[in-house]
Amino acid sequence: MEELTASGASDIRLVTTVPHGLFKQRLAALIAQMSGRGATVAAKINGASHDRYYIVDERRVWTLGASFNQAGTKATSGHEIQDTSERDRIINDFKQWWASGKAV
Repeated sequence: MEELTASGASDIRLVTTVPHGLFKQRLAALIAQMSGRGATVAAKINGASHDRYYIVDERRVWTLGASFNQAGTKATSGHEIQDTSERDRIINDFKQWWASGKAV
């Protein structure tokens, strides 16, 4: 999750399936690091999506085939969703996943 510290975001919300491996430890470290910058970080569990979406300011949506921290180590693709109806659908889906998710 180190890649998120460079994002400049003031509010980071992560939705994941059941956390595996070092997720909880890395999340705790990210929360501590970002809170020192005045940013908030939270994560919830909701298995409604397999895809990885990156939503920026509720205006831009990116999808990436691999985990962000794995991008560049193997062939993968990523692109920004340009279609406004698809973008809005993903943003609304995320809001629902967040609302019904369980805190990590």
